[in-house]
Amino acid sequence: MDSLNLLLSHPETKMAIHDLVVLIILVTFVVVFFYIKKNHHQSVSTKSIFIAIFLFLIILPLLQQHFNIFQYKPLDEKRYRLTMPPGNMLTGLFQENSQYAHDYEKYYNDNYGLRDNFIRLKNQIDYTFFKVSDEVLVGKNNFLFYKNVVEKEKIYIEQIEEQAFLTSQNSLLKINSQLKSKDILFVVLPIPMKDSLYSELYIKRSTQIPSATRFDRLLSFLQSHPEIKTIPAKEVLLETKKNYPVFYKTDFHWNDIGAHFLSQETINLLATWTNTKINWDYPPNIKPRSFSGGQNDSLALLIPKKEQAFFVEPNRHHQSTVLEPEPPFIYHFISKQENKSKLLPKTVFIGNSYLLAFLNTGFFDFFSEVLVIHNNNIEKLPPLLPKDTKIIILQIIEIDLLKDYIFKTNFTLSSNAPI
Repeated sequence: MDSLNLLLSHPETKMAIHDLVVLIILVTFVVVFFYIKKNHHQSVSTKSIFIAIFLFLIILPLLQQHFNIFQYKPLDEKRYRLTMPPGNMLTGLFQENSQYAHDYEKYYNDNYGLRDNFIRLKNQIDYTFFKVSDEVLVGKNNFLFYKNVVEKEKIYIEQIEEQAFLTSQNSLLKINSQLKSKDILFVVLPIPMKDSLYSELYIKRSTQIPSATRFDRLLSFLQSHPEIKTIPAKEVLLETKKNYPVFYKTDFHWNDIGAHFLSQETINLLATWTNTKINWDYPPNIKPRSFSGGQNDSLALLIPKKEQAFFVEPNRHHQSTVLEPEPPFIYHFISKQENKSKLLPKTVFIGNSYLLAFLNTGFFDFFSEVLVIHNNNIEKLPPLLPKDTKIIILQIIEIDLLKDYIFKTNFTLSSNAPI
């Protein structure tokens, strides 16, 4: 009974019930209308029916706009919609050369009733019959890729001036040297994205990138500088890909499986580099379930795509407590274990939304303490570096190469830094 009450109280369930009631009322109206016509055919002509339906369809968006007859989830357009222009609508619309009329037209086009579902209907037709979308590339096996990432951001990376790219590499050497002088282990975690791991699933490419991309060159640079400890993420994901999917079909991010095996490799390498006697040797507990990723928001279909995705359930209870972090840190984990000497030392993890998958793998349970900062805020880190920090992990996904703050040459630890 509790499950039923929870289902009925869900906002989307309420919207569905509301729309079902409206649909029943409309169907009842149509049935009654045709019953009257059949039994009083002389008083109601077919032409009158079509005129009535035509008028109803014309005024329906207006009725929806003002009375919200149908309830549905609005499109996530990642912007604010236009608001009603200030002024008197009645006088403003009928004034000659009125700016108000122009502004109101733009407002109406952005807010008329059922607009979102008309857009979804158009997108559904494009996707179902032509496998095209304005925002998303549709690949083989129903894999989705963001156009903006593949056709713009990946190209912009290749257009970075060579000297700037070389400077960013040297910044890593500088950061590593500074941290080493403070007895802090600097670790780079470079993660390839879905379009690189599954490039064979493109149906068509409208852009060309070099066979050795800037990200590939970054990996080569890191391999040629073993003094910077680097997690071989690409190799781990490619190996895992032979047996499991490592990215969602309908989402920008990697899945739990890819994150699990990379978490495992990272922990075992950190244990070796810090001479800590821990070993992550248990396999992932994989559970399939239906999933609908964030790229559905960009597809904007009437019927969102779902996939049978794989998730990892932790094989043991979490051994860490989440504390309220001090800004700019976004997570703070501390181990529940009394003997923290058997765990990895205090660590700062610098990353983005890709690190969220680590929350499910048990990754943070192997540390005595971890603070997480978003890489947008890396410039704020040096003066705020927590006392007794022994490891800093820098996660870099491919499009992070566009973010010059990742490689800031002014990343300088002051002599009185609290470490």
